[in-house]
Amino acid sequence: MLRHALADSEQRGDKASILTSHTSLAVALLEAGHPQEALEHNLRCQELAEELKDSLALAAAYLRTGQAQSDLKNHAAAIAAYERALALFKEIGDSPGAAAVYSRLGEAYYREGSYDQAIARFRQALELYRQVNDLVAIALTYSNLGAARYHQGQYDNALAEHRAALEIWQRLNNAGGLATTYNYLAAIYNAQGRYDLAMLNYGLASAVLVRRS
Repeated sequence: MLRHALADSEQRGDKASILTSHTSLAVALLEAGHPQEALEHNLRCQELAEELKDSLALAAAYLRTGQAQSDLKNHAAAIAAYERALALFKEIGDSPGAAAVYSRLGEAYYREGSYDQAIARFRQALELYRQVNDLVAIALTYSNLGAARYHQGQYDNALAEHRAALEIWQRLNNAGGLATTYNYLAAIYNAQGRYDLAMLNYGLASAVLVRRS
């Protein structure tokens, strides 16, 4: 259906519609786990958005390109695409868009083991998410910070980040977030040799999941 819509738009020569169709296909392919195909459509999105002088569409295309490159484990290319997206979102004053890019940049640096860089980007995302009071995004970012601190061996700092996430998940009564965070806490306690607290948190994670089911 999406490919038919693209063919129809191309037949009519409607560049705005062609851009929309390529965007829809890129999103669908990313979600389906086909980053290489998504990348091809995103590159066409970038070309069309530049022709149409649509800065928002161009920023979103670079963001998706970063996601595709990250899925392909091309971390340097992903970071370059994210930086282009970030500059555009900042230029048009789109704070939620910039926050999403900072978060993606943090994930890209995390995946390549550059934890200081990841933490810096997660902190910038956190600041913007706080401005709009996006509690779910705030909690997820605290979890990302905790994971980065864990890999640095900064266990006390990691605990503090995950506890901040836990407080939000408790407020939201979010079972998935609670279970994941209890498991993170348990892993940290286990690394510290605090096995009683590790077992306690593993048990709390299991209890949350049982209640949810």
